[in-house]
Amino acid sequence: MTRVVLPANRLVGTLPVELGDLPYLEALNLRENKITGVLPSEIGNATRLREIDLGHVEMEGEIPATLGQLVHLRHLNFELRALQRADSARTGGARRA
Repeated sequence: MTRVVLPANRLVGTLPVELGDLPYLEALNLRENKITGVLPSEIGNATRLREIDLGHVEMEGEIPATLGQLVHLRHLNFELRALQRADSARTGGARRA
């Protein structure tokens, strides 16, 4: 599987940690769904990811530092979410809302 693109599909729930077990995943677009919980750190294991779009979902918590492992990532959208950077202590507590 290379793409999970299901925007505005009335999906409800949390993101499974198994997303990190998809070695060929290049795009994850679940914007405008009722996705809750946190972004699992295992997402950093999907090293071919080029796009993550989780805009207008209901997630919160820290953005995992493992996103730094995604060297091919070109598009990252957490629009309108209460996520914060995992290294916020080093950036003066900056938050992304």
